[in-house]
Amino acid sequence: MKDIRHFDRIADALDEEARLLALVAEGDSDFEAMLWTAGQSLVAPRSIGRLPGFERAAKESAQRGWPVALRSSGGGIVPQGPGILNLSLVHVLRGEDARDLASTYRVLTAPISRAASHLGAVSVGPVAGSFCDGNYNVVLDGRKLAGTAQRWTLRRDGSGDSAVLAHAIILCSAELEDACRAINRLCALSGVRPGVRRDSHVAGLPMDRAAFGAMIMPWLAEMDRDYRSRLALSV
Repeated sequence: MKDIRHFDRIADALDEEARLLALVAEGDSDFEAMLWTAGQSLVAPRSIGRLPGFERAAKESAQRGWPVALRSSGGGIVPQGPGILNLSLVHVLRGEDARDLASTYRVLTAPISRAASHLGAVSVGPVAGSFCDGNYNVVLDGRKLAGTAQRWTLRRDGSGDSAVLAHAIILCSAELEDACRAINRLCALSGVRPGVRRDSHVAGLPMDRAAFGAMIMPWLAEMDRDYRSRLALSV
């Protein structure tokens, strides 16, 4: 992987993530990675899509310039658009690691934390008022820099190994005022309690998303080499 991919339609990005997960689940690959961006949109878990008010809420959101797509992983609603960078890692986990959620989050958050370490105090944990809050946000000076999610499936070979898709949304230089309003309105109309605050997220980094992505790419190349060397030793 040498470039950041761009998808005008968020649905196309989600389809590509699903394709990469299928590659690893079928045993055709042990490791896939993608840095990507998408057009302005909102992404919600399918659980929200089943709520009675969601269809009308999604239609209104699209009319306001925030089309909504549904994803298979859990969590909350997240924005996409200018200034936002995504990191998708898909890899195999074997043995005891095949059920270790925390280790997968550590692998995902490590390169983001390293890339941001010169910008301030970096930690991993929840941030009240942030969208799709969880225990594995990357936090910069007390504000959310990146949110994370996972999707797991068993490999098809009966080995008991798992294929995992780990995704991070990184707020490089995003203007989030409109995004937070759009998320809160979609929540309210869908019957979910709104509560996303702009000041819970970073105000912007002193670099664009291409520069931040360039800092992550060497780590991804190293991880790819590591998986390939393990595969060669197992043959």
